[in-house]
Amino acid sequence: MRYFSYHFFANPEKLRIFAPNKKTKTMAAEELREAKNRIAYTVMIVRDFGEAHHLNPRQAHNYLRRHKAMDYMEQFYDVEHTLSPKDTIATLNDIAKRNGGQEI
Repeated sequence: MRYFSYHFFANPEKLRIFAPNKKTKTMAAEELREAKNRIAYTVMIVRDFGEAHHLNPRQAHNYLRRHKAMDYMEQFYDVEHTLSPKDTIATLNDIAKRNGGQEI
């Protein structure tokens, strides 16, 4: 209990955990909504990529992850989600090819 008392009560920044205000609740809700949007978009793109290249979703995800295209999509989500899915799939295909992916 001593560590708990010192760690949380000696550090004013940690007090927000026990007494969140309205602003922190709103920020948490916005972050949760953003995370849900990212997940839904990623699932949609991986599924569409797989359909375009005759792969099931697991194979498509593994291919994109292995050839760094998923890393690219995670890093540039804010730009990629404004493009059409067709453009995003073409971009991911190019990224995968640059990182050792084969023509599919």
